[in-house]
Amino acid sequence: MFPQSQNLALDNVVTIDMRHGLSESRVRAIQPLTDGRIAVVTAGYLNIFDGTSFKCTHIDKDNGVGLKAVGKNRQLYSDKKGRIWLKSPVNQHEKNGRMHVFDPVTSEDITRSVLKPSITNDLIDLFVDETGQCWLIDTTNTLFRFDDNKKEPLINLNRINDNLPDIISTDGDNIYLCYDDGNVCVINQQNGMLKYKGAPLLPKAVMRHTNAGVKWYAGKLWTAFNRFNNLHNTWIASLDTVEWKWDTKHFNRMIYDFVVDNNGELITDFPSVDTEIFSTAFDYNNGLWIGTKNNGLRYWKPGRNEIIKHVSGKYPYPSSGYYASDKAKLAGSKYASEGINCSAEDSITGYIYLGTPKGIMVVDSLGKLIATLAENIGLPQSNVQSIVANVPHTGISDTTTAHDDIWFSSTTGISRMRHVSRDTFEVIHLGILDGLDLGGSEFYTQSMVSDSTGHIITGYPGGYCILDPTKIDDKDHVKYVFPNSRKTDLYDKGSTGNIPVTFIVIAGIIVLILCVAITHVYLRRKRRNLPTTDGVDASPSATMDNGIDRLCDNLVTKYRETKVPEIASSQYIDEAFASRLNKIIHEHISDESLNVVSLSSLMAMDRTNLYRKMQAVFGTSPSSYIKNVRLTAAAKLLRETDIPIPEIARHTGFSSTKYFSSTFKESFGLLPAKYRSNEKGSKA
Repeated sequence: MFPQSQNLALDNVVTIDMRHGLSESRVRAIQPLTDGRIAVVTAGYLNIFDGTSFKCTHIDKDNGVGLKAVGKNRQLYSDKKGRIWLKSPVNQHEKNGRMHVFDPVTSEDITRSVLKPSITNDLIDLFVDETGQCWLIDTTNTLFRFDDNKKEPLINLNRINDNLPDIISTDGDNIYLCYDDGNVCVINQQNGMLKYKGAPLLPKAVMRHTNAGVKWYAGKLWTAFNRFNNLHNTWIASLDTVEWKWDTKHFNRMIYDFVVDNNGELITDFPSVDTEIFSTAFDYNNGLWIGTKNNGLRYWKPGRNEIIKHVSGKYPYPSSGYYASDKAKLAGSKYASEGINCSAEDSITGYIYLGTPKGIMVVDSLGKLIATLAENIGLPQSNVQSIVANVPHTGISDTTTAHDDIWFSSTTGISRMRHVSRDTFEVIHLGILDGLDLGGSEFYTQSMVSDSTGHIITGYPGGYCILDPTKIDDKDHVKYVFPNSRKTDLYDKGSTGNIPVTFIVIAGIIVLILCVAITHVYLRRKRRNLPTTDGVDASPSATMDNGIDRLCDNLVTKYRETKVPEIASSQYIDEAFASRLNKIIHEHISDESLNVVSLSSLMAMDRTNLYRKMQAVFGTSPSSYIKNVRLTAAAKLLRETDIPIPEIARHTGFSSTKYFSSTFKESFGLLPAKYRSNEKGSKA
């Protein structure tokens, strides 16, 4: 738990914000996940952070289900199956809240598949306690234990309080119902009997819970209150659950959240965090996460040491060749015909590792491609720059050393890979929490080496990074396994019974090809008996025959594509990216709120990744590109139509005619009206 308050020092606080991929700076709730990741809710996004990068999902209120209870603060939970539950108000003007459920692997909103209409039609409120157990309250005001649409009634709440609970927490056999008026009702989970009801000494005013929820330490329940619409007073109360006694502390300021140290002392201020704190949470590695009101995340862990050292100056090692050996060259020409960035050969197993713009391709000692690893192992950037094989690591005992680690770098990250079996791989990524921050730079291609001391060194513009691979503690990192072992049956949509979907698809394609081929032969033979005119086939099947030829060719091509994975050329990728980007911008051009945040959501990309991609493809930032598209569309409307200028401004997403005119003149050198008259005059 937390250290003693008198020894508290947050000198090693790590700042994590929009520069690292957080969708927005306003952190509203934090929930640690059991696999080591952190779920963070900002004003409009769910962000899942694995220690290296964020996966961001826009929260669409239409996907959630309505709660009849008043929703005021965002509350974030994780249930027994790892699913992420979010309760939030729709906006500040609406009273009732909404509930969302997200898949922890894909971040997909799965609310409608988890909460069936039979449940939501009678749903008043829903909670998830510390153990991951779901509790719901229906229109009869009955509290139910809830598991996969099965409801087990516990107690009718009309017997104990006229209001609805704001927080539900459990401790052993007891369930604690916490109300905004200060009352705490303790119910025995086994028999539903009321065990205790009481409240701390609070002012006689309309009170409400803050963001803090419930904290537990040594048999004490802690919770915080403030006056409704008053941010200048906070009361933090603790209930001794042995003697059932209350202790209350008053503060002449707003405290959204707090922690309790190892001595049971209350901590509301954190050195080195000079911004307003909105939420806090401990992760499963005893690290403290602090969400600020408007300035992103802060992370602190007792005794944390950065394991990556940054050194300024010229990178001391020359780049190696693309191919580690003739065998690697042969594998590259066979499986990565579009080119590779780097390669490595494991001298012990004979495996080849090809680093490509689309991930790592693993080729076994027999020359067979057994895996392509990219987003399926959590890589935020699939462009693998460097690979080193046969890196030593300490085994189970201190005297055991193995030489089978593979280290690689993508454009902005460093990762380690191990073989669990022939075609199963375990990967961890090092990132911000390990001290890796390149300030917007990228790692050089082919710059990673394992030096004579066993350290890993990799270079980037302005310096290089050094780390000791034997000192990497696995438990501090999220592990990715290929094939992905974190997907349970609930989320595994890649199988049908015991038959892989890929096998079914390929078999279906083969059958279809045979059917088309047989039909093709039959029609060709039949056509031979029909008359022709001037040597040209005049049969009705002639045109059909050409279509069948093309269909056969297409089907055979598709079949071949399923056999050997190929890497798309970077030119094709850029063209596809540009086409999709322009399509999305034009579809939303009249929306004046279209910006880099909403565009990254529509493109299903991290903000940082979108910025870098657009800089690489177009040489400009997303905001500048959006503005240029708006102005180009506006200029076309001015030239080709007689639509009034205010309508053109509104249609192209400018907030006002005045702003449109000034922006247009800045770009074209003329006001819109003058530009239109000049263009019309030149055509005349």
